[in-house]
Amino acid sequence: MFTEERPSFDGSTTRSTSAERARPVTPGGPPILVGGSGEKWTLRLVAERADACNLFGDLETIRHKISVLEQHCAEIGRDPSEITKTRLGSLVIGDTDAAAEAKLPGFARGRNMDVERARAFATVGGPDSVAEQAQASSTPGSTVCSST
Repeated sequence: MFTEERPSFDGSTTRSTSAERARPVTPGGPPILVGGSGEKWTLRLVAERADACNLFGDLETIRHKISVLEQHCAEIGRDPSEITKTRLGSLVIGDTDAAAEAKLPGFARGRNMDVERARAFATVGGPDSVAEQAQASSTPGSTVCSST
């Protein structure tokens, strides 16, 4: 829809003929970010179409998902470094690691999660520990990004 002057589309549920298009700010159309971690469909879609992806989970899970994404990229001949990778998560920071751990149950309750699920979603610790964890989760072509 962004590449033709008067594009048409005939899909299974949507049809558009000779649509007028707004010119995208970015030549070739806006960058596409796909959020999700489904290994079979979502990460394949990221490999095929996306400029960026937003994953979630603990460090081990994120590394696994990136490995799966890299496999999909290899299958289609795409360089995975072309895809920006971000992690959706939260930070639970205290003055010390113990102080942050003490905050975790309240963080979990506030999000209607059990503590272990919250731990997988959040980076927990004192300032130095959180910085180390963020650095450890960064890979080439990735962006460390957390919501609070």
